[in-house]
Amino acid sequence: MIEIRCSCRSCEEVSAFGLDELVLVLPEEPTEPGPRIVHGCHHCGSTTARDLDEQLAGLLLSHGVTAVPHVGQPDAEPHPETPPDGPSFTADDVLAMHELLASDDFLAALVP
Repeated sequence: MIEIRCSCRSCEEVSAFGLDELVLVLPEEPTEPGPRIVHGCHHCGSTTARDLDEQLAGLLLSHGVTAVPHVGQPDAEPHPETPPDGPSFTADDVLAMHELLASDDFLAALVP
């Protein structure tokens, strides 16, 4: 079995990884960053990405490391503690929801 030793960028511990524990991120266009290997730390659980040269990436790919395309950074989702602006939820809204859930018509509409 092939093992690759990688160090974590957070805790700096060195761990040995099997090929099935690594992900190879490949660029689709020349403007994207080069190939990178991504792994999770066995000690602290953080994720580390390391740049690779083309030759090493090809070698890992030929030995069965899972490869995925580079898709860029996704847009950040709003955090629940900082909701978007809008009307605030009032006590009247809570009372109206309670009355709606307590009525038989509401439950009957949910069940066909």
